[in-house]
Amino acid sequence: MDDLDSGYQQTRVECMEDRLDVEIRKYQHTLKIYKRLDKLVSIAQGACSVASLMLTSYTMGSALTGIGAIASLPLGSLACLSATGVMVLTLISRRIMKKEKKHRDTLRLVQSTKSLVEQCISTALADDEQINDAEFGNITTCLKNYYDEKDKL
Repeated sequence: MDDLDSGYQQTRVECMEDRLDVEIRKYQHTLKIYKRLDKLVSIAQGACSVASLMLTSYTMGSALTGIGAIASLPLGSLACLSATGVMVLTLISRRIMKKEKKHRDTLRLVQSTKSLVEQCISTALADDEQINDAEFGNITTCLKNYYDEKDKL
């Protein structure tokens, strides 16, 4: 009967490790997407800033000439739209940074939990080639702590 419990526990531990590996890959992939998105938003933000500056200077130059006063109206509205774009992109960038930080923290948590579980498994298997109830309890406690910390994030 003890062999059946040990086999079940080893199967459960392998399943837990696989689940942690899947979570690590998922969070790594999501973090990579957020980093790319942040880079893209930063480039767009810089382009909008440059466009806003150029359009504002063109508007002021056109307004100084007598005939260019009519042309300064559409240029001024484009400058306002570009400045609004910069503000919107700044808000988006902040939101992306928050999500990126959350995923980075969660990834670190998953990786540290996986290393703790692996450490518990290696100490459990060092004694004999089976995992007893106390060692299995330590491993499940590590996972419970992981899910509690993950919920806090």
